[in-house]
Amino acid sequence: PNPPAPVILHAWLPANPLPILGEDEEAPKRKPMGVLLLDIPRRLKASAPVAAQRRCKAAILELTAKIEEIGEIKEDDPEAERKTAEKTALESELAATETASTAADAAYEALAVALCGGEHTTRFWIDVLNRHIDAGAWEIIPDADRAHVVSVPDAAEGPDARAVVGDADSAAFATAPNASVTNTALLQRIACKALGEFLAQSQVEKRSPPSSTDSGSQPKATPRYEPNVFLGAETACAGCEPWADAVIAALGDTVTRLERAVIRWRDTSVPGIASVVKAMTTMGEDGDATPETRKVGGAYVELDDFGDGALAVLRECNLRGVFPTGLILPATLAFSKQAAKVKHECERLGIEILAKDVLMGGLISEKYVGVASTSIHFPNLATKRGTPEFEPLRSVMQTQGGWEKHQKLLTTLKAVVHDGVGSIETAAVNCFLEENMRVVVMTALDAPPAFQVLPEFLPKQCKPKKVEELVTSETEAEEPVTSETETGEEESDKKEGTEEPVVQVEVALEEKKPSVFTETRVAWNEAYGVTDGGDAAA
Repeated sequence: PNPPAPVILHAWLPANPLPILGEDEEAPKRKPMGVLLLDIPRRLKASAPVAAQRRCKAAILELTAKIEEIGEIKEDDPEAERKTAEKTALESELAATETASTAADAAYEALAVALCGGEHTTRFWIDVLNRHIDAGAWEIIPDADRAHVVSVPDAAEGPDARAVVGDADSAAFATAPNASVTNTALLQRIACKALGEFLAQSQVEKRSPPSSTDSGSQPKATPRYEPNVFLGAETACAGCEPWADAVIAALGDTVTRLERAVIRWRDTSVPGIASVVKAMTTMGEDGDATPETRKVGGAYVELDDFGDGALAVLRECNLRGVFPTGLILPATLAFSKQAAKVKHECERLGIEILAKDVLMGGLISEKYVGVASTSIHFPNLATKRGTPEFEPLRSVMQTQGGWEKHQKLLTTLKAVVHDGVGSIETAAVNCFLEENMRVVVMTALDAPPAFQVLPEFLPKQCKPKKVEELVTSETEAEEPVTSETETGEEESDKKEGTEEPVVQVEVALEEKKPSVFTETRVAWNEAYGVTDGGDAAA
């Protein structure tokens, strides 16, 4: 398989990016072609279907002209056999070109419908999504803008009538009496439908400039399952298969299974996560089925605890013999002493750690460097509500001296930038990648990515296979030869007291260049992670 994405994009898709039709609503009428070309000329005119249409049209005219030039072949024509073979070949090529032209017309129609349904246009969001994919974030967690207002179906009338408004994290606890539908579940379906359209469109469109993403690294959705943990693991397990069926249907006809899913477990003191992981990755299928053939191939578990709670989850999974693909844990606590214990246990069990929201929704940014809490440019909680920055900002402001500590971290990241690491965002992302942690970046798709994934800091699991094989072969080539002759020579060297090779190795180890992110991790832990009275973990 291809290496995993070094960055997982947690995308807050904009409110109503595509029309979500109700039971009695009709699809909006198609805009006139003139309006389409005036409104979005670059997207349609520069798209791959249009280019295919042009090629096919030119080829059809050329082939038709050649066939007409040959004309009707007479029986007494001395070149009748050659002309017949040539004409047959041209007619076959013409038929194939006409088929390709029909396919290009259908692709154009599909693109136009996706791009211009009703009064909606998604051109900017598609471009931002494509740029994130090019930056290494081709695994995408779809989420909805928290400004959505969703009425729960089957509860529009009667004593259970209600509408859930506002923050989806809070709304996740507002479960209906039958525990079947939550606002979060509805938002997931809306987000998955939108992302399915986004991904389909992003793969149809021709990129300008061309995409730098490897052809084998196709963008894929990793939806997020958020059960109400306080209703118990049994209820969460029962909801796995209906949820998977719903999001697969929402993602579109081209999606038949999920390679990965995220299970959001809000309280680590509530047991049962191992049962939910098992239910999600087997859900009534053949127990001997391989992950590649199951409805959900694997599951990440997202937690809010990078300490004792995470250790409790790992103990439960180890006891049950059921292991998630990885743990998505808060980036703010990633360099504390308690986190070091979790990392050690995950390494022992072979479970990957992913750092959640490494850019803190956008607070780790060049635009906030040097911004004082009294400045007009200071981010305000009231204006940030409904954006990825809101929760990280609230956490920072609830900590004594939180903004000043945050500024100190930004200054430290800025110093790393002067050492040649692109931008503050790039420094923050690669600071975690160097520690063999893939990262999750949360964004509202309102701007292209400000970060870059630098190859020298890639985790080992994200490096291309060829590079790893090369490193392995070089390591094997450098291994000492153990033949009797050379062993005897080494023993004679030791007797004579000549141990120069050993001394050279020790000197090389001592002169190894330290990480450019050492001070960054210390500042990060001082700003967010010192909850256990310790320093940043080495």
